[in-house]
Amino acid sequence: MRILVDFLFPEARALSFKLIAEEPLEFTAEMVWHKMMIGDMYMVGMKFVEPSQKTSENIDSFIGKYSGSDKTELRLNRMFVLKILNNVEWKNYPVYALSLSLDGLEFTSDKSLEVNEDFLVQFHLDEESPPFQIYARVLYMKEISDGRFKGFFEFDEMQPPDRLRFMERMYMLLKEELPTIITEPISNFEVP
Repeated sequence: MRILVDFLFPEARALSFKLIAEEPLEFTAEMVWHKMMIGDMYMVGMKFVEPSQKTSENIDSFIGKYSGSDKTELRLNRMFVLKILNNVEWKNYPVYALSLSLDGLEFTSDKSLEVNEDFLVQFHLDEESPPFQIYARVLYMKEISDGRFKGFFEFDEMQPPDRLRFMERMYMLLKEELPTIITEPISNFEVP
């Protein structure tokens, strides 16, 4: 299991976790790898520690529900420069893009924006295709460390041609990246 956190867990030590969902899900896991990300965040690889049959079934159910094949989210985890139009001029807004979907863009940045502010946003998914341009609203923005903010641009509905082009580019990028869709039972997972 891979999670994004703002602190490191102790290495080689079993920790108890409780996920609050429709039914609380309790399990034991230990950190087996970590990678420092921008904004004092860590990507952490966790290994389940001897889950019971019932726990494995509950984890499979949870993963199936929240990471199913209908999920169309691309984990970018890379620097990204957005152009935002505020009033009359375009401004570059550098972000560390965490994830991208038809719904919006989750990111971290060293510049804060006002919640509920609307912008025309322009960005490239690759060098070959023309930029996407869409109206977006700042859904949330919170400070995660001194001078570093985490936010989410919620996109307006895309027009059908742009939506199709966006989905095609996301599909191509998903094929190039590690998959975000989990199709194996939890018992088949190995530590990287």
